[in-house]
Amino acid sequence: MLKRMERLTPKQRLAIPQIVRWRGENRPWKGLFQGEERVCNEATFWRRDRGWWHQELFREVLTQAQREYDAAVLRTSVQDAAEGLRKAAPLATELLGVLIAVALRGLDENTPPAARKMVALTGDEKPSVMLRAADRLLAMGMKAALGVLDRADIETAVKGLGGADERFAALLAELRGLDGDG
Repeated sequence: MLKRMERLTPKQRLAIPQIVRWRGENRPWKGLFQGEERVCNEATFWRRDRGWWHQELFREVLTQAQREYDAAVLRTSVQDAAEGLRKAAPLATELLGVLIAVALRGLDENTPPAARKMVALTGDEKPSVMLRAADRLLAMGMKAALGVLDRADIETAVKGLGGADERFAALLAELRGLDGDG
């Protein structure tokens, strides 16, 4: 792209990053031709046959620069989302464990407000109902997390949860043993 950019006029080379940034901020085209941030005269940009927009090389360089900008924004967004998922995983693990424990043992004075709300939303403390609710929450969370991580091409193995898989397996086995219809 740099070699092709060298073939543009100096004013066009200065305008490309400004146009890309402007469009990335969803600002209207009209603003590019007004005020202090003006890239050029509007007629210079749009004029039929001679305007910048009608020059194939200018459009190709602008399109390539816009693609690179969009890819960088997407990459940053996905990395931020993946980091958020990494930070949320221990909390989600803990809440799911509490929900399963509530299904096993019922509500008590140590039950967190989120688990109490879950019971209120399901309208039932029956273990099979709580198990299905926890299972659906887990499935939705995993689907969302894996979607984000796969989009980012990030390793999807969950690490550092301190044996959460084994704890869940033990709780689920105990729950299934107590409630035959779950």
